[in-house]
Amino acid sequence: LYTRDGEGRYVAHLYSREGVRQGDPISTLLFALAIQPVYVNTLKQHRSLRATAILDDCTFVGPVAPVVSAYTTVCRQAALVGLEVQPTKSQFLYFHSDTSPLPSDVTDFIIQNRIQLQLDCAIILGAPVGRTAALRAELACRTMKDHVSFFQALLREEMPVQEAVHLLR
Repeated sequence: LYTRDGEGRYVAHLYSREGVRQGDPISTLLFALAIQPVYVNTLKQHRSLRATAILDDCTFVGPVAPVVSAYTTVCRQAALVGLEVQPTKSQFLYFHSDTSPLPSDVTDFIIQNRIQLQLDCAIILGAPVGRTAALRAELACRTMKDHVSFFQALLREEMPVQEAVHLLR
């Protein structure tokens, strides 16, 4: 990605002095270009894992120990490109505690890093996931109830359909 500087020369740097606006398409592209190597390098180091990522939402799936190790790797890789993982926005999903409890070193790691531990259900990439269909349905209903005023606003006659659809995206 090249831009022209004040003197008309092509340069390989694009500086932002005041940040970018939410929804600005160039910011999404630039972020995707910055974060992709973080995810790729993490998966190269932890080959037993699978991952799904949509920009800054990344889900690693696999055995417990490599997932814990991948979290540390992703933090280190993110720092290399000037990014920081927000542990309070991170979740560790483990839906097997009734048959196979988490090792104490893993729970200690989760607590020390202030990561949310989900043992029953959670929202991942916008979708409810969980141990049972009933738990997923309950979570979906709770989530919908938390947003009922938003949905009611979309149904008001003063709201143009095009704007309502845009807000739902």
